[in-house]
Amino acid sequence: EAGAYLRALHAILRAVGASDADLEKGHFRCDANVSLREPGAPLGTRTELKNLNSFRAVEGAVRGEIARQKALLASGRRVQQATLRYDLAADRISVMRVKENADDYRYFPDPDLVPLGLAPEAVEAVRAALPELPEARRARLASEHGLSEADARQLVSSRALADFFEAAVRAGASPRSAAAWLLRDVAAALRESGLELEGSALRPEALAELAKLVDAGRVTPANARGLLPELLRAGGDVAALVAARGLEALSDAGELEAVVEAVLAEQPKAVATVRGGDPKALDFLMGQVMRKTKGKADAKRVRELLLARLGNGS
Repeated sequence: EAGAYLRALHAILRAVGASDADLEKGHFRCDANVSLREPGAPLGTRTELKNLNSFRAVEGAVRGEIARQKALLASGRRVQQATLRYDLAADRISVMRVKENADDYRYFPDPDLVPLGLAPEAVEAVRAALPELPEARRARLASEHGLSEADARQLVSSRALADFFEAAVRAGASPRSAAAWLLRDVAAALRESGLELEGSALRPEALAELAKLVDAGRVTPANARGLLPELLRAGGDVAALVAARGLEALSDAGELEAVVEAVLAEQPKAVATVRGGDPKALDFLMGQVMRKTKGKADAKRVRELLLARLGNGS
C-alpha cells in the first residue's frame, strides 16, 4: 500500500508539473512511520525510517520494520521510539538515533510560519486548470485505444511519454504499435544514448511514420530499430532515411521465394538437420536468407517460407 500510494503521488506530481520528481536526483524522498498494536489496544510506539529514495526501499523498509517490531512485541519487549536507517542492498535496518519524547521530534507549531488562507475561488481556479490526472488518463488510454492495463499504466508514468504516445496516434500510428515502440524500442535506445525523450530530436510524427512502415511490411523491425539512435540524436525524415540507406523491405514474393530456394539448395546439411528434428538449424537457414537479402526480408515471412518448404518433404 505504501509503494502504491507513493507511485500514484509521484505520477500526479509529474503530471501537474509540480516537480520532475526524479528519484535519482533526490527530488522525491520519503520518511516512513511504522507502529504496531493489537486490535483494540492503544496506539503503539512508532519508529521513523528516514530518507527512503526509491519505491523498493520504502516497501523493503516498511516490511522489515513490521517484522522487527512484531518480533519484539511477541517476545515481551517494548518498541523504542527511534529514527532508523534502511540499507536496501543489505535489506537491513539500523538505529540512527533514539529519542524518548515528542519534544525531541519538534512536535510544536513553528512561530516563523504564518497561517495561509486560500479563498475557495482560488482553489477552484487551480482545480480547473489541472491537466488530466494519471489514473483518469490510464483508464481512458486503456478503453479508448485498447491498450493493456500494464501498457497504459506505464505510459502515464510520465506526462511527456503519454503526450508523445497520443501525438503519434494522431499522426497515424496504430495505438498498439505506438505503445510497443515507445515502451520497448525507444526506451531501450534512450537508455543506450543517455537521453530523455523530451530532450531528444525524435518527433511523434517520425515515430508514427516508422511504425506505419513496419506495420505495412515496407521496413523490417530490425532495420527500423537501427534508425532510432539517429532519430533520437538528430531527427530527420523517416521516408528519406529509408530511401537513402536502401532499407526498403524485400516485398516481391517471388524474389524472396527464389532466395529461400537458393539457400536450401546451398545448405543440404542444415536442411537434413532440420528435417531430422533439430530446430536450431532453422535459425541458421534464416540467417543465410537474411544475409542474402541484406536484412531486407521480413523475418516472420522467411520463417514461414522455410517451414513450408521443409515441412512438405521437398
